Amino acid sequence: MSPVELGVRHTNSSSVINASMVLAAVRDRFPSWADQCKPYVNVLTLKAWNQRGYRVKIGEKGIRIVTMLPVWKEDQAKGEKIQIGSRPQTTYVFALPQVEKQN
Repeated sequence: MSPVELGVRHTNSSSVINASMVLAAVRDRFPSWADQCKPYVNVLTLKAWNQRGYRVKIGEKGIRIVTMLPVWKEDQAKGEKIQIGSRPQTTYVFALPQVEKQN
């Protein structure tokens, strides 16, 4: 599998609430870099960074974020999924200053 390019969004869907939580957490941890923060682009999960050919630097700790994930239900009558709510999930992300390009 070829690596995903840096700058390619991690997902096509996004949440304004989740993005604002990421921005706040990054601003607390990296205030001088926070203006460059782009959730889903340069603040990603470990798996997403690895897919782009990056590795987390030794000693770096993930930024803990509580995100809201949609909860879906299959509507049998219409044959489609309907969002019925959301639930919290803790996830860890890493910002660009915490990773380095793998050789």
